[in-house]
Amino acid sequence: LPPYLSTSWKNVTALQLENRPYGLMLIVELKSGRLIEIPELEEEKFSAYKASLQRIEYVICYNYAVNKTRFYTFNEAAQKFYENVFSIEKDEKKAVKKILNEIKIPSKLSTEEKIRKIELYVKTHFSYIENSSPNFNKLDQVYENKQANSTGFTRLFANLFRESEIEVEPLLTCNKNDCELDKNFDAWNNLNDNLLYFPEINKYMIPDHWAYRLGLIPSDFIDNNGLFFKLTKVGDVESFIPEVRRIPVQPYQENADSLFLDVKLTDECTNTYSKLRRVLTGYTGYSIQPFIKIMKKESKDEILNHYGRLKLENAVTKDLQFFNTEPEDFYVKPFVIKSSFDYQGFVEKAGNNILIKVGEMIGPQSELYDDNKPRKTEVVNRYNRHYYRKIQIEIPSGYKVANLESINMNVNSNDRSTPTSAFISKAEVTNNKLVVEIIEYYSQLRYPADKYENFRRVVNAAADFNKKTIMLTKM
Repeated sequence: LPPYLSTSWKNVTALQLENRPYGLMLIVELKSGRLIEIPELEEEKFSAYKASLQRIEYVICYNYAVNKTRFYTFNEAAQKFYENVFSIEKDEKKAVKKILNEIKIPSKLSTEEKIRKIELYVKTHFSYIENSSPNFNKLDQVYENKQANSTGFTRLFANLFRESEIEVEPLLTCNKNDCELDKNFDAWNNLNDNLLYFPEINKYMIPDHWAYRLGLIPSDFIDNNGLFFKLTKVGDVESFIPEVRRIPVQPYQENADSLFLDVKLTDECTNTYSKLRRVLTGYTGYSIQPFIKIMKKESKDEILNHYGRLKLENAVTKDLQFFNTEPEDFYVKPFVIKSSFDYQGFVEKAGNNILIKVGEMIGPQSELYDDNKPRKTEVVNRYNRHYYRKIQIEIPSGYKVANLESINMNVNSNDRSTPTSAFISKAEVTNNKLVVEIIEYYSQLRYPADKYENFRRVVNAAADFNKKTIMLTKM
């Protein structure tokens, strides 16, 4: 509860919730005569807005007409979750064995390879359905119908792994953009989403989402608390021990967008021909890699526009190729896009000089120029990430670069000896080619509101680079 409600509820005589444009205004009247109003909160970029709103959570935890034991605790959740996951009937056990016989897992595989093989089979043979009927969580029915709800997928995976002698810890959590799972408030209010954790390989999996694979779970759940259930056995009695732990954030290097662009000017220096290769890993490729083979033409055209020609409206694409698009490739191999295109907008003549808009060659960037209000909420990124760009521009015969140093930038968050975020660009001429290399990274998920300017400076540096132009002059 907020500080002014930390006393007994007996002091509360009135409670009013009133809709406001930016969230809720809460007015609480106490017997003391105090009247408290929570000011409205405007939504800010790079923030967990809903989770930042003040709120009251409550739980009914005693019923003295029955007994004085508290209920809806994490211990009770562990007991019920064990019964739900591992207390299965004979027909369900038979279904688990049948599925493992169909998968045919070689014993020589490593633990991670076994997990991936089971996950691949289940997620390509069973479909998710949002239905609470027992037909979709009883494993014999799931096997028969090839459909499961969230509970059904959790039960299916947990028992497949157990039968395969792979240690797994189920856990429950919630969307960090909605709220933080409170380890000090042991209620079930926010135990909404199922995940699986594998201690031996220290990786997570979401059981009921087709497009994610081992090692990559929805970013909504990272850097939030989870209620983990560890299997224990005393004599012949098995149960879960509950423990609240933090779901870790991936290192920024695992979520990379790498761009390699080779640019050649036409003989008249009025047009350019470019060869592009994009390599996406982790979250940067999530929205494309699993879906590209089933996308409609309009969606593929959007991908072409965004990744294959850098959102350049008048670019003429010659070809577009995608690599590593099979289900077994997801997040094991990088998603690769190759294309080539003609584009006049990169180059402009100014008398005898040639202007090359090298800044536009990385595509449009996010910006935070208009945000001049005092920051109220902490910065919350979706995930840590890394961008690498290497641009090679063939310099026409008889020309030289006049302003090479203007490309060099080094903007960082200035918060550690190794900054938590940075935008660094450098340029050099090698073998009659202008080579520009850019590194941009964000290795920290959250920044307090008073460090917002440090973060904003790096985001805007990428947008500032968009304006960079190289001048070629006659030698």
